[in-house]
Amino acid sequence: MMATTIGQFVLLLMAYNAQTIICSSLYGNETDWLSLLEFKKGVNLDPQQVLMSWNDSTHFCHWEGVLCGMKTRPRVISLNLTNRGLVGQISPSVGNLTFLQFLILPTNSFSGEIPPSIGRLHYLRTIYLTNNTLQGKIPNFSNCTNLKVLQLDSNNLVGKFPNLPTHLRELHLYQNNLTGTIPSSLANITTLRKLVFVLNNLEGNIPNDFAKLRKLQFLYGGGNKLTGMFPHAV
Repeated sequence: MMATTIGQFVLLLMAYNAQTIICSSLYGNETDWLSLLEFKKGVNLDPQQVLMSWNDSTHFCHWEGVLCGMKTRPRVISLNLTNRGLVGQISPSVGNLTFLQFLILPTNSFSGEIPPSIGRLHYLRTIYLTNNTLQGKIPNFSNCTNLKVLQLDSNNLVGKFPNLPTHLRELHLYQNNLTGTIPSSLANITTLRKLVFVLNNLEGNIPNDFAKLRKLQFLYGGGNKLTGMFPHAV
């Protein structure tokens, strides 16, 4: 009787371990898998059924719009769902995609705030959220130390200029509802090449410190309430 019980226990343990191995093989990294599922829950309408492939029968690295890096364990490095007609909110779970480099969700109908959790993604290189209906203040991105391109054009964002990393190359804030003045601290981002903040409600002048931006190639700031002289060295 004892031997039978032990045998049954061993078989049960083997089955459990086999299931664990299968799940580990299928999903790779559980954190990324669960984070993507939470992102899917935030989508209320998917007219092109782009998220149909986001199911248990397919590894998340093969889900549409998802790209994984394969150097070690499969981890999500890019989420690209451009112009898919998606309606909903961007889930804070995106901030758990630790190795994410590219967040590309333009030309959809995402509303609500940009999750502050995105601001802790150190590997992030590009944030492209143009042409949605996002609201609220722009999060602090100063900890996104690899961020090169931040495109938030054509939304309903409010507040002041966000805190930004020092190696940013492009900042696009066209057609929002930003207020306040242009911070002179932007001049500390000496890598900045393109700065666009047309059609907001910004006041004051363009800081004289912008003369430090030796790599700046494009500066578009029309459609605001700017005053004063333009810095001669820019």
